[in-house]
Amino acid sequence: MKWTWASGDIMKHTFFPAISGNELKKGGIKLWLYNTNPLAGENLTVSFQNNAPTTVTVSQFNIKLNFKGWRGVWVSYKEAIQTENKDINVMCITAPTTRHHLYFDVLRFVSDVRRQSRDKVVPTLDPNLYSINDFWQQTYRWSQVPPPEISNTTPSQDKLENMTLIEKRLENWFVNQSQSIAQFPTNARKRWQSLQKQVFSAYIQYGQLNINKSQGVITGLPLYCDKSEVTGGKKFGEVMQEVLLPMTLDYYVRSRDVDVDALAFDQLSNLNGDVAQKKAAIKEIAGGNQNIQNIFTTALGTNTKSYTLEKVKEAIDILNTERKKRLLLLLEYIEDQGWSDGSAIGSLDHEMNNCGAGFMNAVFLLKDEITAEGKLDDYVATMKWYNEFGEVYQDPFEYVGTTADRMRTISLFRLFTVLMMPNTTDDEKLDKIRDMEELLSWYVNGLTPNEAFGGVLKPDYLGFHHNSFYGSAYFPHALHVASLIEFLLSGTPFKLGEDTSKHIKKGLETMRIVAVKYSTPNSVAGRFPGFYRAILARIFPSYAYAGATAPDLNDDGSLGEITILDSDKVKMFLRLYDPGNEDVSNYLEDGTISTHIFYLNTIGSINIMEEISSKAASMGILAESSPQGFWTRNYASLVINRRENWAVTMKGFNKYVWDFEASSTRNFFGLYQSHGALLVANSEASLKTLDIDNGWDWTRHPGTTTIKMDFDQLISDNRRYFQPKELAGGLTLIGGGNYPTGVFGMDFSQPKYQFPAGSFQLDITFEFKKSVFFADFAVICLGSGITTTMSSPNITQTTLFQTKLLNASNPSSILINGESHSLDTDLIKTPSFFNTGNHAATLVDVNGNTYYIPNAYNQRLNVKIGLQHSRTQDDLTATSARYATAWLDHGVDPTDKGYEYTILVEGPSEEIHVGIFRV
Repeated sequence: MKWTWASGDIMKHTFFPAISGNELKKGGIKLWLYNTNPLAGENLTVSFQNNAPTTVTVSQFNIKLNFKGWRGVWVSYKEAIQTENKDINVMCITAPTTRHHLYFDVLRFVSDVRRQSRDKVVPTLDPNLYSINDFWQQTYRWSQVPPPEISNTTPSQDKLENMTLIEKRLENWFVNQSQSIAQFPTNARKRWQSLQKQVFSAYIQYGQLNINKSQGVITGLPLYCDKSEVTGGKKFGEVMQEVLLPMTLDYYVRSRDVDVDALAFDQLSNLNGDVAQKKAAIKEIAGGNQNIQNIFTTALGTNTKSYTLEKVKEAIDILNTERKKRLLLLLEYIEDQGWSDGSAIGSLDHEMNNCGAGFMNAVFLLKDEITAEGKLDDYVATMKWYNEFGEVYQDPFEYVGTTADRMRTISLFRLFTVLMMPNTTDDEKLDKIRDMEELLSWYVNGLTPNEAFGGVLKPDYLGFHHNSFYGSAYFPHALHVASLIEFLLSGTPFKLGEDTSKHIKKGLETMRIVAVKYSTPNSVAGRFPGFYRAILARIFPSYAYAGATAPDLNDDGSLGEITILDSDKVKMFLRLYDPGNEDVSNYLEDGTISTHIFYLNTIGSINIMEEISSKAASMGILAESSPQGFWTRNYASLVINRRENWAVTMKGFNKYVWDFEASSTRNFFGLYQSHGALLVANSEASLKTLDIDNGWDWTRHPGTTTIKMDFDQLISDNRRYFQPKELAGGLTLIGGGNYPTGVFGMDFSQPKYQFPAGSFQLDITFEFKKSVFFADFAVICLGSGITTTMSSPNITQTTLFQTKLLNASNPSSILINGESHSLDTDLIKTPSFFNTGNHAATLVDVNGNTYYIPNAYNQRLNVKIGLQHSRTQDDLTATSARYATAWLDHGVDPTDKGYEYTILVEGPSEEIHVGIFRV
């Protein structure tokens, strides 16, 4: 709808029935506005009124018109409240004094407005309404923080040159600037090839956007924020990740002089060859998109088999110019749709997770083209707005640390922003140096351990997300980005200090002791359950970055060699850098943009890892051995015992550490994830026997004491529960033996789980105590005080192991008192089976771990082999698989029951068995 107004015109809408009750409390207006020209100092006034019997303004706000393009406006009635306890029956939109026009689209009055963000179009209406925890409301706040005054009058040339060095290092991280595509090492070449599939798709999607520019007006498919419920368009994040970044990477690599020259030279003979050769050459030069190929062939002309090298170069240059035009038009379209300085597109909730990587990486790589268009200042302003750059100007900082999300996203994007700032005039140079120094201060604060729930790093060097340790995501990626930043800044006046470098190192060390090698325990997986996730196989470059100093510039402007700074970190990297490992190999070969959140698997990072590996070999630096020892990490109620190549972890929760996380799409059945979970991880391969995606019994995580409920009965209306008791954690014992050992204890009282109303689970009480003693390969497990009420008919149980049959053609086996039982044959051993002799039982699981259970009959030991039926963690798919499971049945509503058993990891010799068991 187009509205052309004269001074003071009013557009009116009457509501029938009136807006009242909950809709008045929670509802509001959502609309999109298109402005062809900014109107500085002019506003639209939106008033919601009650006109019975006299007109009273109930809610009112202004829309600033100093913008061009589309803007999304989401405002709740409550935000702009003027008069309490009045219904709304009229809306009036009052025009400013200047004659003008606006276009309105998808104007809606909705019953529930949430996650709306204030911006420079509709600034903060009432600061008291917004909490600092409402992260989607902080962008405008940070944009209002002024930069500190600059005391220097002369910019430091050394600092400016070092920023140029950092910029070149960053460009080299994206792709080695001295290598053409044909010269890429094998894994870099494979990354490039896998990226090309996304490039092909990107050009198709680009066409589907229907972008056109005529007489200065851009049209195309409408774009919306992630939280928008409007259909008929696309999300900004989709376009950033799936179209903008793939096309940018393709153009950036192909348009370099080294690639133009190499492609022309390498493909000249093929272009002059037969039809098949020519077709292959065109695809190699132009990629798989037919329209792009046609641009090249048109530029090349029809001189069959007589093309010259200069003609081929010319045609490639024309092709790259067309690629550039598409990208610049795409950026202009994205800006016109509302992604611009001061615009919140309705809601900025998680938008930097959705849009940041695609937009920020692309704009950095296109900085020269943007500068040539005279748009550099505009894009730097846009980057500062969405990166909330004003946060770095704090003095002092509001709290110690930052969030894992900010560290894995905007921490790197802010560096892009500073490096892109203009530096022509002295004032610009001084501003750029100031912002770099302020950003460095923010890095130092962000990577400082926080002793409470805030921040990323903790004093024991675990990393938090959502107020707890996240071993499967968030923190590992935050470390990856932090290490990359450390590498890029190394050896410059902006390098991270010794303390900050130590914090990164300690975080990396901790991750590699928590993981058996690549996979962290399911108990610290948050809402991403799984025993075999191999997260370190996707962040191991961080160990290389943290262990090396990035190259300096040679006299000719090229980059020199990497130098190794910290051999301990490089040794950690070399242990993980195993191209023969399937997960590592898959990561090294994968160049796809797999997430909206970050883009870290660059082509150039392959060269960096290979150079560090090669340099380490020349210096005689070898991979570290698997860590040995015992560690307590009480910020997660977690202990780790490691010997040889295996790791045993024990995880609980308490008054300060929550149990599990779920969402509307993930980890529905995670209730028992931290109920004393004891994971014996013999190796990465052994973890495949614990398969949550196929047939997994969600009530029987190894080591846990739980109630055997139906899966539906595990689903609660909340997540991240704390329990009333304080004790859940461990102590390290040093003395005797070659390595430290330790203990773990947990005192549990069931939290008030928010089960659905009327559920019998609401009446359950459940308590237990656990003690676990670690002595090298022996793990002694004791339980006491196991008491449950109101849980009938469900038993309370402690699970020893649950392991899956992996290969039906070569089935694995377990041992029960020395007798082998294949997992392809059903078996049930009830407590009565163990009512012989001394009533003890010895079990050996499929991974060779021995379990000694004294008084197995009285402890009601059960062992079962059979087909288990389950559902996937998102509750969407039924699954099944064969498992061997052993558990202790404490009965229905037990009172003060206990248990005792010992695990011998990887079953030492019989003589040692006897000695341990007698103790």
